[in-house]
Amino acid sequence: MDLDAWLLIGIFISFSLGHVIGCFIGSAHKKEESIGTIKVDNSDPVDGPILFIELEKDGLQKLYAKEYVMMKVDLNSYLPRK
Repeated sequence: MDLDAWLLIGIFISFSLGHVIGCFIGSAHKKEESIGTIKVDNSDPVDGPILFIELEKDGLQKLYAKEYVMMKVDLNSYLPRK
């Protein structure tokens, strides 16, 4: 094999390793702890969705300490229709 083929193989391996390492770093970042739950209630067709925020026990301290926070989303409708 000539030098160009080895260069292409090296570039491909470098990009592949970068992709794998980036996936691991991204998944570790996504495992960041959520501070609570946003509940979305769509049971009222007239007024639209209603949002409720439920914070964990230490969620308020984490909310004040960070610029960005992560929350879980619950799409169950809790209010009964009249």
